[in-house]
This record gives sequence, structure tokens and C-alpha cells, in this order.
Amino acid sequence: MQEYCLVTLDVFRRFPYAKEKSEQTAWLSLLAAEDLEDAEKLIQEYPWLEEIYKEIAMLRQNPEEVLNMFSEALRILDRNTIHYMIEELQKEVEEEKKKHINTIPKTL
Repeated sequence: MQEYCLVTLDVFRRFPYAKEKSEQTAWLSLLAAEDLEDAEKLIQEYPWLEEIYKEIAMLRQNPEEVLNMFSEALRILDRNTIHYMIEELQKEVEEEKKKHINTIPKTL
């Protein structure tokens, strides 16, 4: 069973988990950051976020790259869906064959 925790970013912005320094707080702060000053403060607190901010900045400079990544993800999803559908159809064919074989009267 999976467990989910929903956090609204506008509420988190108003009442951040200031005392709790954790990876979860860092990610929520990253998502809630609205300007460069927020990002700079956040990088000082969580230096490992700097690489993520650099990548986000690069993607903002080159939105075509984001579209290419999205297109590639869709291609993979389509390919996986096709493989799944083929497997399901093969199962159905095998089941029908078994039913057909079981309904043929056996003669001596």
C-alpha cells in the first residue's frame, strides 16, 4: 500500500518548515522558490541543490531540450504500450486455443 502526503506550496511558502532541515524540506523549498534570492539562500542551506538549479536554468534557456525530452518519454511510453498490448493479445489467443482444444470431442 502506498502512502501519500500532499503539501500545498502556497501554504508551505507562508509557513515553511524552518526548524526542520531535511531533504524533504529542501525539495519543497525548491518547488516553492519564487525568485533568485530565494534560490541563493536555499543553495547556501542545501549545497546539493546548486546542480539542480543550474540544470533548471539551462532548461529555461533551451526549452527545445525540454520538448525533446518529453517527446522521447512519449516514444518510450508508446513503445511500452504496444509491447503490453501485444502480450495481452497473445495471452487471449492462447486462452482461446485452450478453450477450443478442450471443446473438441475426443474420439477413439
